[in-house]
Amino acid sequence: MSKEVMISFAINAAMSAGFNAAFNAAGKLMTDLGNRTSNFAKRAADLEKNQGQIAAFQRLQGTITQTAGKLDAARAKVKTLGLAMKASDAPTAAMKSSFTAAHV
Repeated sequence: MSKEVMISFAINAAMSAGFNAAFNAAGKLMTDLGNRTSNFAKRAADLEKNQGQIAAFQRLQGTITQTAGKLDAARAKVKTLGLAMKASDAPTAAMKSSFTAAHV
């Protein structure tokens, strides 16, 4: 073989090995990036699920607060009606009916 062919062969071999290593490294990086992207997508889905649960909890909390307010109002009405009946010598049928409806 001529000296030029041997040099050309050596250069091609050196470049080929470098290209293969570069492409192999790039392939590994792309695989790693794909795996990380999948992990981030899963984490995002988990966070969305958690956010939905938090929103549901907050709605329930609001409902409980409203219900507690209604319960307090009903208790105050029962107390007022009870005091009115107690203050009366002979509670009327309407007073008894209102008290019973509010008490139950």
